[in-house]
Amino acid sequence: MISSPYLGVVAMVFIAVGILAAAVAVGVLIEFFARNRRDRLARHESMRTHYRRMVLTP
Repeated sequence: MISSPYLGVVAMVFIAVGILAAAVAVGVLIEFFARNRRDRLARHESMRTHYRRMVLTP
């Protein structure tokens, strides 16, 4: 049981910030993949090959 009235508010704010951070992270990932799609298609690479090349090249 919640022993303090403020603890419930803090928990709700914590959950709201977590949901907001997850939504921003998903948006950033979608933007990243959408931006790199044109380059990947121009090279006729699979997703696996394209992102492996991005990770392994300095």
